[in-house]
Amino acid sequence: MKLDTDLIGRLLFEIESGKSVFEILSSEDAAILGVSPEEARTLDDVEKLGRHLDLMQNEGLIEIESKTAGAIVVRGLTWKGHDRLNKLRNPDATQTETRPEILTLKPSFHGIGIDLKELMRRVRKYFTKK
Repeated sequence: MKLDTDLIGRLLFEIESGKSVFEILSSEDAAILGVSPEEARTLDDVEKLGRHLDLMQNEGLIEIESKTAGAIVVRGLTWKGHDRLNKLRNPDATQTETRPEILTLKPSFHGIGIDLKELMRRVRKYFTKK
C-alpha cells in the first residue's frame, strides 16, 4: 500500500478539530451486521484508513485509545502530531533560519577565513544575555 500523505494531513486536521471515532466498517461487514450501506466504506478504503492510522500511531503523531471491529478511537494528537500539523499549515516555517558561520573555508593560502563582524555580534549577544 502506498503512503498517502494527503490522507495523513486530512486525518491530522480532523483529529485536531475534535473527531475521535473513525469508522472502519466495510460494505461487506455492514451487510452482515445489517447496517445501512451509506455508513459503510469500501474494503480498500477501510484497510487504507486503518493502516494509515496505525502508521500515524507508530510514527508518534497520534494516540489510539481503542480498536474494535468497526471503529478506531483516537485519544488525540501528540506533541509530534501538533508539530507536523503546524508544518502542514506553514510550509515556509519548516525552513530553518541559517545563521552565518564565524569560520568559513575559503580558497586561499591557509584555507580559513574569519568573519569578524559575525564574531563581534555573537560576543555582544552573549554578554548582553547575562
